[in-house]
Amino acid sequence: MQQLRDNTFLSIVIPIYNEERRILPTLQKIVQFIRANNIECQMVVVDDGSQDRSLSIIQDFFGSDYHLKVIQGRPNRGKGWAVQQGMLAAAGEWIIFMDADLSVPVETLNLFLKKIKEGWDIVIGSRRVPGAQITQRQPYLREQLGKQFTKISNLILGTQFKDFTCGFKLFKKEAARLLFTDQQLWNWSFDSEILFLAKKRGLKIVEYPVQWTNSKDTKVQLFKDIPASFWGLLKIRYLH
Repeated sequence: MQQLRDNTFLSIVIPIYNEERRILPTLQKIVQFIRANNIECQMVVVDDGSQDRSLSIIQDFFGSDYHLKVIQGRPNRGKGWAVQQGMLAAAGEWIIFMDADLSVPVETLNLFLKKIKEGWDIVIGSRRVPGAQITQRQPYLREQLGKQFTKISNLILGTQFKDFTCGFKLFKKEAARLLFTDQQLWNWSFDSEILFLAKKRGLKIVEYPVQWTNSKDTKVQLFKDIPASFWGLLKIRYLH
């Protein structure tokens, strides 16, 4: 990677939990993209209590590269915790978090970086705005529950987003510090909390269409995480 300036231009945050099967090809694709586009970049990987070889694979891949920052947590606390730790530790002027399965291709980042020149504070990937492409759909039940979660989120939180949970979101550093410092939920409803807080604070947010592929190795436990996420929406209104 390029040598870091005093202020890193971009930080990429990746939360992981037992990702030994797919983390290496993900990192290879990201690094290849960064080098090909000459992007000044820091990688922040947050290990949320993995019990496999994920962490050793990451460390072997990067070696002593000082562009990598690893945060290790025990026990497993949830994706919301991992993303929060990474976003607050990142040094970039712009900070993006993306999923370890690269459901959204890393090349989409080029489009997001162009979008920020229009003056947005936050650019979020969306599977449900015009121009979005889904190459591999979720199972029918998961997809329908996701759509209902979006409707109920907007109803309870007073927002108008098309997609809360797509794991590809880019933040201006100042916005990230503000929002993730105030974040209190660590389960799958943390996306809704962050976007609710962003709207409440008057930040400028745009949803951008992405190409998205469902991963068969998703960590979502449907009948456990969905009810907890709905309950989380009520907690957001209570807490904030």
